[in-house]
Amino acid sequence: MSDDDPYAPPQSRVESVKVAVDDRWQLLEPRSCSFDRGMGWIADGWRLFMASPGIWMVNFVIVAVITLVLGVIPLVSIIGNILGPVFTAGLLFGSRQLDEHGALQVEHLFSGFSENGGKLAGLGALTIAMGIGIALIMIVLLFAVVGSVALTESAADPSQLGLSAILVVLVVVGLTVPILMAYWFAPALIVFHDVGIFDALKLSFVGCLRNMLPFLAYGLVMTVALIVALLPFLLGLLVLVPVIFGSMYASYRDVFTQPPGDTLLGGPRA
Repeated sequence: MSDDDPYAPPQSRVESVKVAVDDRWQLLEPRSCSFDRGMGWIADGWRLFMASPGIWMVNFVIVAVITLVLGVIPLVSIIGNILGPVFTAGLLFGSRQLDEHGALQVEHLFSGFSENGGKLAGLGALTIAMGIGIALIMIVLLFAVVGSVALTESAADPSQLGLSAILVVLVVVGLTVPILMAYWFAPALIVFHDVGIFDALKLSFVGCLRNMLPFLAYGLVMTVALIVALLPFLLGLLVLVPVIFGSMYASYRDVFTQPPGDTLLGGPRA
């Protein structure tokens, strides 16, 4: 039978579709996205939230309660911070289930413990160490400013003191932003692709660096959304926090994987 026989089984076409589906989740070199994708990630996060708002809120409450309980126990509160990436990975895993038209469940919140839980906890510990380092630098700078004021008697010049305080804040922000960039994609890279901790931090930093413009749009919109969410007795956080995790997943999918032909949950792009 000829290869051009129209009645022959479409074996090659079936195989090509299978490869395309598998390649959708292949880890790729971080790509640059357009400025408007920053707002699109928020829209995608909203779609994921609206696909299962009740379970999203329950999961948020569970994490908040666990964090608060651990936070009031001396020497145990650090465990809550270490487990942060583990719970984040669970919420990202739940986002992927929704993206694939599955159902979000409370069990997804704890899936990070069985999916590279050790690496995720290690990421949490390393993040805490970097945060402590920044705090120590800030303390040293503050003492330096106070000492300088005492020695130069510049306390009578409020503008000088204010300028010194602004410089301290700028230094702290300058050290904090790179850490946030290194962390943003790291839980997803670890839980979905088994990337090592330091490689995940490096890839996440590069991914954010190549998407400064969309993250600028994302940050501006989310800042306003956070202010609004805090007004009604913090109740807006029940919606905003799940949207943030959904948008984190959406940004990971855009930057590090081959986006499928349709969008999250089949919705139009923002």
